[in-house]
Amino acid sequence: MATLKEVFKRNFLSVARAQGVTSGTALSKLAAEHKKQIEKTYCNSMLKENDEPINLSLDKLEAISAALKVPAYDMLNPSFNYGAKSQTKFDLAVLAESLKLVRHIAESEGIENFDFESSLASYIYFAKQNDVPEAERYAEVARITREFMK
Repeated sequence: MATLKEVFKRNFLSVARAQGVTSGTALSKLAAEHKKQIEKTYCNSMLKENDEPINLSLDKLEAISAALKVPAYDMLNPSFNYGAKSQTKFDLAVLAESLKLVRHIAESEGIENFDFESSLASYIYFAKQNDVPEAERYAEVARITREFMK
């Protein structure tokens, strides 16, 4: 099973090729048009097909998604097919609330790790959608946070 980073990298390369984005400078400029920032060196490494997927934060995901005009949740969808109508359906209000909570926890604990953010965001989203009791939610959030603080 592919990791979220691998899924993102595959989807990113597919979209970038389809849109003719071949340089880090071009991607960085596209992001700047949407008032987002991505370093050119980061963009260049993302465009190298054989490179290992690199660190990805929610801010970078948002910037790249805005630059390529593709929803962030589609960029993380393993079955995403650029050009086909998006089939991913999320409760965006719950997703946004989950992401805000994850960012707050990551900042307050000093954790800069995309795997942490994606694991915690997906758990919180799932828990809210499935009415997991609050005490159980807090315990699992604490467990996931401790796991990434090591």
